[in-house]
Amino acid sequence: MILNLMEYLISVIFLLSLNQTSAFHVDEEFKYVTLGSLIKLTHKSTSYKLHSHNVMYSTGSQQQRVRDCNKLKSQKIKCGQNIRLKHSETKKYLHSHYHTSVLSNNQEISAYEGSDSGDNWTLECSKTFWERENDVRLKHADTKMYLTTSSSYSFTQGPIPGQLEVHGYAIKNNNNIWIAQEGYYFQQE
Repeated sequence: MILNLMEYLISVIFLLSLNQTSAFHVDEEFKYVTLGSLIKLTHKSTSYKLHSHNVMYSTGSQQQRVRDCNKLKSQKIKCGQNIRLKHSETKKYLHSHYHTSVLSNNQEISAYEGSDSGDNWTLECSKTFWERENDVRLKHADTKMYLTTSSSYSFTQGPIPGQLEVHGYAIKNNNNIWIAQEGYYFQQE
């Protein structure tokens, strides 16, 4: 079962930009990432935040590039679950497909306004549910590639200098670990 986030939305501020924040205390009642949460994903090894601009790839898919509280109650997201992440500003989904990324020549990651299986990501984590401030990996459900970045793949020109390319990579490593940090979280049911 895929959590259809058209109905239950996890919004992600998606290219990566440096916006370092320190870890903070997580209240027990808001310990989990739940459906409807508005989150920022932080790349663990670089401290860059996943985000997107309305800048399209000039090659490959020509889709939008992806660059690295309330008392309502919501459902906790289970590790191993397939999810969809929607960019809060453009309303496009975190997406991947069999196009080659610009800098690393790995698999392209984009933001896509349609809705197909390329929007599905399997949440990998070591607990039962997705907990804030804990390591997670996002594995593309169709291609089995991990959401990855590295400081080795920084844009040097164009509209996004200094930001990192986000791409899909086949092997688990330290470059595909992400952490849900600041944002708006709902209490778990």
